[in-house]
Amino acid sequence: MTRIFDSFMFGRELDMLECRLVELEPVKNLVHVIVEARVDHQDHPKPLYFAEHRERFAPWADRIVHVVADRFRGPYETRRERLVWRRQKAHQPGTAEGSHQVEGREGHLSRTERSGSIM
Repeated sequence: MTRIFDSFMFGRELDMLECRLVELEPVKNLVHVIVEARVDHQDHPKPLYFAEHRERFAPWADRIVHVVADRFRGPYETRRERLVWRRQKAHQPGTAEGSHQVEGREGHLSRTERSGSIM
């Protein structure tokens, strides 16, 4: 069976996530890979919002892989503007990790999202 992965970084957009899950529900064999970090892109601590509200998304639990991106923190530079993008880029490998957590990786299609744009 071919699976399609909808991989994206998640901050605190709970309502948007619910809309996404509802709209994509008819797509068969779709797995949502939610990548979330304990810090935002400015390195401010934040809770794991998806984990705290997991019960809200119970109807889609069999289609969701939640990846905590703690270990993807990359090297930082001194200029603040570049730090933000470095942190975001450092979290992106989590989208691939989610697909590796799903059994039978052969024959999959992937859609990744970066900064709100579909790649």
